Amino acid sequence: MKVRDIIERIGSPVEFRGEALDEEVLGVAYDSRKVRSGYIFACIPGLSTDGHLYINEAKNKGAVAALVERFCDCDLTQIKVSSVREVLPFIASWVYGEPTKGLLCVGVTGTDGKTTTTFLIRSILEKAGYKPMLLGTVEYHFGGKVIPASRTTPEGPDIMEFVKEGVKWGNDSLVMEVSSHSLDLHRVDAIDFSVGVLTNVTPEHLDFHGSFENYKESKAKLFKRLKKAAVLNADDENYGFFLERSNVPVISYSLNDSKASVRVEDVKLDLAGTELKVITPKGLLEIKSSLIGLFNVYNILAALSCGIALEIDPKSVKEGIEAVRRVPGRMEVFRKPGFPTVVIDYAHTPNALKNVLSAIKLLNPERIFCIFGLGGNRYVDNRPVMGKVAASMSYKVFITSDNARWENPLDIAYQIAEGCKAVAGRYEIILNRRKAIDKAIKEASPRDVVLVAGKGHEDYFEIRGMTRHFSDFEVIKDILGL
Repeated sequence: MKVRDIIERIGSPVEFRGEALDEEVLGVAYDSRKVRSGYIFACIPGLSTDGHLYINEAKNKGAVAALVERFCDCDLTQIKVSSVREVLPFIASWVYGEPTKGLLCVGVTGTDGKTTTTFLIRSILEKAGYKPMLLGTVEYHFGGKVIPASRTTPEGPDIMEFVKEGVKWGNDSLVMEVSSHSLDLHRVDAIDFSVGVLTNVTPEHLDFHGSFENYKESKAKLFKRLKKAAVLNADDENYGFFLERSNVPVISYSLNDSKASVRVEDVKLDLAGTELKVITPKGLLEIKSSLIGLFNVYNILAALSCGIALEIDPKSVKEGIEAVRRVPGRMEVFRKPGFPTVVIDYAHTPNALKNVLSAIKLLNPERIFCIFGLGGNRYVDNRPVMGKVAASMSYKVFITSDNARWENPLDIAYQIAEGCKAVAGRYEIILNRRKAIDKAIKEASPRDVVLVAGKGHEDYFEIRGMTRHFSDFEVIKDILGL
């Protein structure tokens, strides 16, 4: 595709400066450090910097054109549009040969449960004979590769590049987590989703969206542009909000609503996993899953409903769900004689932490010790709420560090502690996360459970613009001698 082809496909209003209209565009980059010869560079005005400042660097690296919102003092050919973000995913799609065209695409959104639900849906598709790609919080699977995820939903050019490679390798479908940020920032605008799945919605990312209503409206964008069906949680208090905004037939799922399309007839929860009898439009399904906790029942129902929406046979749906033995960083259990049971989970919102602590009660522990911290420069209002949830459902809370970013971790800890104090809960602040985990395990008895929450699969700390290696998995295995 040539520069002039891109200009023509964008249409009006668009302006351009430069003469390199017949140059072939070989790729798209929004980070000047990733520009290669023949690329078009997208100058995105970001939250911390502005891509227009790096246009000369992109030119020096071989860019043939730049996508801008204002003309810059640079002799590189420039295409001026009103919003770089709005056109970027489409340009990336065109340049990479529209790789999502003709693919079966499923998008999963919600506050909690997206990762587990996408793992389940991917497994269902595999049992049905598909070769799905997976993009989400933990990792990206495409083209025979598995790479650590840099963010829940990648930028548009990254998605198209991944999918292009996957299609070349033989992938024929895509399951991805769709964050509220990605919907607001147009990252997935060029993807035609067949089915959209909603897990649940509770307040999150309000520092970015400004209000809970704005957050919900961002999520709803997915359901206004589907091709086949919407899968919605009928037990979520915002069900009606999303039902009104869905442009396709809705399949609802529920534990409590007898009118839901997919509903539970019977459920058994214990340490061995979950046993479900589910009434579906295709008949009764009996499922045995290794996943534990009531919140995972909802994840299973969401994935099952997606399978129904895609008209996948019930046998493949059942086998796909039962094939998922674990999801990295989600309710991972460690046991060793003479030590307490230790659980790792990614829970970093009030609702997720409440769900995990509720699930741990299935273990019938004598006491629960909860270790967690919260990220800096976001979710400030959640800090005392999380402290209150943890302290009211645990014997003792160890408040520690997470990704403090540009904040003082002690300030974050004090704000969490306010919530603990509100319910007269036991707590201790130990900012060194390894020491906090070590002390909790030493204080706990073999009849207790220690929950290490917040980081899950993550293997790093983000502090003042730098990252350093840290893994709850590695620390716990070292302490337990596993």
